[in-house]
Amino acid sequence: MMRTYFGTRNRRTGLVRLLSAAELARFFDNRDPRDWTDPVSICATEWVS
Repeated sequence: MMRTYFGTRNRRTGLVRLLSAAELARFFDNRDPRDWTDPVSICATEWVS
């Protein structure tokens, strides 16, 4: 099964990290974004038995 995770990329370092559900809600409601401002979709394959 393919699942999409939402992450954010640091513009200074280029590092990508996953967003938690609370961070995701805050991310889209953020009027003053700082470093972590580039949204990225991370696709991962999960094996479900």
